Amino acid sequence: MIPQRPPEEQYKDLCHFLSPHLESFNWAVNTGLQKIPEWIPEQFVKRDGDDRILHFHVKELTLTKPYDARGNKIYPYMCRLGGQTYGGSLNIILEAAINDLPPKKFSVVANNIPVMVNSDLCHLKGLTPQEKGALMEEPTEAGGYFIYSGYEKLLRLLILNRQNYVFALNRPSFHSRGPTFTNFATSFRSMAPDCSSITTNVHYQNTGNMVVLIPIQRRMFFVPLPILLRALVEVDDRTIYESICGQNPDSFYSDRVIATLRYASELDIHTRAGARDFLGAHFRTVLQCPRHFTNEECCEVLLKRNLFPHLSDEAPSKKFDLLIYMTRRLLQLVKGEILPDNMDANSAHELLTPGTLWLPALSDAITDFLKATAANVYKDEKNAIDDFDALQTILKKNASGVENRMRYLFSTGSLRGNSTLGLSQTEGLSIIAERINYCRYLAHFRSVHRGAFFTTMKTTAVRYLLPESWGFMCPVHTPDGGLCGLLTHLARFCEIVTGDSQGFKEIVQIFTNYGMVPFLGSGDMVPVIVDGRVVGSIRERLSSAAVEALKTARRKGIIPKMAEIADLPAGSFTRSIYVFLNQQRMMRPVFNVKAQEQEYAGPLEQIFMDIASNPKDESKAYREIHHTAMLSLIASLTPFSDYNQSPRNMYQCQMAKQTMGYPSHREAASTEVKTYHVHYPQRPIVRTMEQDSHALEDFLLGTNACVAVLSYTGYDMEDALLINKCSVERGFGHGCIYKTHRYTAEEIESNSYFCNTKDGVIVDPDLDADGLPFVGQRVSKGCKLLRVYNPKENKERIMSYKDGEDGFVDKVITTTSDDGKRVLSVVLKFRMVRTPTIGDKFSSRHGQKGVFSFPWPQENMPFCENGITPDVIINPHAFPSRMTIGMLIESMCGKLRASQDCAFFDATPFTHDEKNRITDEVGQMLAKEGFEYYGNEAMYSGITGEQFKADIFMGVVYYQRLRHMVGDKYQVRATGKMNNITRQPLKGRKKGGGIRLGEMERDGLLAQGVTFLLRDRFMWCSDGHVAKLCNRCGSFMFTQTKHDENGVEETYCTYCKKSGNCTSVYVPYVLRYLCAEFAAMNIRMKFSTEEHSHAHVEEEIKEE
Repeated sequence: MIPQRPPEEQYKDLCHFLSPHLESFNWAVNTGLQKIPEWIPEQFVKRDGDDRILHFHVKELTLTKPYDARGNKIYPYMCRLGGQTYGGSLNIILEAAINDLPPKKFSVVANNIPVMVNSDLCHLKGLTPQEKGALMEEPTEAGGYFIYSGYEKLLRLLILNRQNYVFALNRPSFHSRGPTFTNFATSFRSMAPDCSSITTNVHYQNTGNMVVLIPIQRRMFFVPLPILLRALVEVDDRTIYESICGQNPDSFYSDRVIATLRYASELDIHTRAGARDFLGAHFRTVLQCPRHFTNEECCEVLLKRNLFPHLSDEAPSKKFDLLIYMTRRLLQLVKGEILPDNMDANSAHELLTPGTLWLPALSDAITDFLKATAANVYKDEKNAIDDFDALQTILKKNASGVENRMRYLFSTGSLRGNSTLGLSQTEGLSIIAERINYCRYLAHFRSVHRGAFFTTMKTTAVRYLLPESWGFMCPVHTPDGGLCGLLTHLARFCEIVTGDSQGFKEIVQIFTNYGMVPFLGSGDMVPVIVDGRVVGSIRERLSSAAVEALKTARRKGIIPKMAEIADLPAGSFTRSIYVFLNQQRMMRPVFNVKAQEQEYAGPLEQIFMDIASNPKDESKAYREIHHTAMLSLIASLTPFSDYNQSPRNMYQCQMAKQTMGYPSHREAASTEVKTYHVHYPQRPIVRTMEQDSHALEDFLLGTNACVAVLSYTGYDMEDALLINKCSVERGFGHGCIYKTHRYTAEEIESNSYFCNTKDGVIVDPDLDADGLPFVGQRVSKGCKLLRVYNPKENKERIMSYKDGEDGFVDKVITTTSDDGKRVLSVVLKFRMVRTPTIGDKFSSRHGQKGVFSFPWPQENMPFCENGITPDVIINPHAFPSRMTIGMLIESMCGKLRASQDCAFFDATPFTHDEKNRITDEVGQMLAKEGFEYYGNEAMYSGITGEQFKADIFMGVVYYQRLRHMVGDKYQVRATGKMNNITRQPLKGRKKGGGIRLGEMERDGLLAQGVTFLLRDRFMWCSDGHVAKLCNRCGSFMFTQTKHDENGVEETYCTYCKKSGNCTSVYVPYVLRYLCAEFAAMNIRMKFSTEEHSHAHVEEEIKEE
């Protein structure tokens, strides 16, 4: 039995389910926006011959809730109906000054900055279900998406390399960066305050030298390691040597460090000032620094913004320590003391959340807005540089660029400009939140994409399911095909950390209590890295106690519960202690057996934890909180999935998202282009416990069907389904499709509006007075749909219905002019009824899909002794090869609960085992109810009335009707639209085209001897053409038809210059096209009919 959960708890589950989207965006608008002004670079303008310097920067940013021009609230449903963007106004406050004079404040507004639905900036926040329903929203609306041009869009979760961790890499691709480069490097990804990131590498060269890679605007620059270290801290060669090698250096380390120092010494730079002058001079142009900047100031820009920007507010020595640690790890990798990191493992990943993509995209848009303003001020020589009125005008003019940049992100899913924000890809960042059904809709928010680059890779290593993914990524919910292993989904209990890092001081204090010293030691000293900062080192013998004290503080709430503590042992790793506090990390709950408390663990920490998969196992240090903790929500809905073959569970995850269900209850404000609805959905009798969470019961997908397993007719071969005709007539699988179209009068006819009256009299009786169709009106191809009127030219235009399928006008939504008298645009929603027909697809929840083959009359269906006839008959061959034993068990359990007329049956996987067998439990209960132990039934033929020799397995299975229907896919034609050049049929169903009949199909028809059918397909219904063939020259390229003096039609050959002696032949028109192509190459083709052979024609020509 499964207890029903109250709706309030289900809504909490749903909000928690969408938290990676909502909480990250709330952090971006509440906290992230306040950090952007500090990071956006100040702009300077200095004209030639003028000593005055204009400088301006962003002082403050505020984003408002969506309001219209009159100050009225804008709700999401208004934007859906009107095809608008749900966005607020961004107030940008700037300060500008001339030289050192007092600054002056300016304010500009960028409108329509997209705002996430149900976020802190949404008007739906905090409303009750009843209030949301009154605003044409789902009562359970939890948001997590944006509305752009009327479409629901979301910023997808992308996999990134973990930040604040030093990776050891061994990649042959590094050779392409120079002739001296080797496979080895260490890498560190750092995040700036605006959430853009920069990856810094330390490369090892075959000369023993080491250089640092600094990426700037998609370009790579390599700096000698000692030069960069000296630019950070005033150090000499000995200090650098001892920092890397320690007090008792190995000759391997000392030789490489000496080679690196010797390489840098050739530049004759030995002081910090010299190093900073060197870097500033070389990077001045690349960084686009103002001309009045000194080399020292240019170097400061480089070190602050392009080297470990997460430490920009720290002392330069922190960056020095981190570079030293990266160098040590690089030398350990080259020597072979440690192994390279696996960058495909989940422990090396984190996720790009919507908030941490939206924020840097906005920051980049504002930066470009300021740069464009500075460029315009520099070119505007008509106004003085201190003319602030002119500056205000330019700022207002350029402010629309911020809106355009954000619009581009949501419309195309791509980033514009040279900046990549540190991302591995700049396309495919936004997708439409499809509402084919509720499962499809929810799956979008938990889907995780590896990246577009990996889809083109030939290697399969990136697709592997590795042990580190346990509990974080679902091993089942991934598509089969090209995206297998690249598009995955988060496990049910996996959470994404959002918000600012907290607890740094408390963590440092705990390590200090155990003797940590604030510098990188050597020997038995273990480095401690907290949130990307080398805070010191601790003795090996005290490290374990310090880590345990840190975990205890995490359980007690002294430090954040989402802190990840990784104690990396020596061997494969560099002996270190990492503590991560940053956002974007994946965490999941586990149960601490000793402390009897729940705590969170990260993917890197989990590698070194002993976790029992059975929640009842107390023998390990930790245990799972539930049997299905490693599955995603969609995967955990499959009943008895632990009894199925793994690929079948994968297929069900895909088919659950392709099922006709009930996607939405807000039909009045639903404007999706195409939605599917099933009329009579039922609650599944056999279900997992997750069915009662996340409001899934409000959006059901299928029907409980009585299914018999037997080969009854020839119509159930392969995967075909035989469905009871009376079951279909009673409503089994009935559904409809809603299609939405937007029409604007201006697009149909300029300067017009929708109207169907003239002097108060209706002009066209088929349409309403406003020129729109009647609600409930049946429409078919070619019937009148809209009428627009142009009063200036006194001209009208009627638009007809173009869809090939008949339907009904379900809803008409209009947008009027300001005075409310004229209809300017309209949204029409059409309803197409889809009763199950032959060829439609159905599926169980175990990946057993089949095609509806025939509506078998009920009187001919087999029946049991109690008179029950099955709704569906499937072939027994569906089970042996696919091994979907879970479907057989579901059939038995469904039969049991249907006969008992009581609560639902719990089909949660991993609740039974070999000692506690589900079949024994259900079989005994079936026997008590009077059924056969294994669910078989004695059945009789509906045709002869005789009893079958074998008992038939029959029970209740939850069946889903898939959206793949013949009404959407059938493609057949005789004659129709053709190509203007070849006169052959077009391809494409929308164009009324045909299906290609190629050479292999021709050979198959020839083998059957149906040559008449070949003539029909390749000639009569294709490009058959009557051509006039001249019997003299054997060509139809030169024949023309004209009339003589008496008006009699005759054929004239321009080549022979004679009339008559021409024959009408029926040939494919493409033959004429071939002759014309040959003629262009000076090749002539000759033809002859049976009456006029070539030899006879040539003799006639010679005689003449």
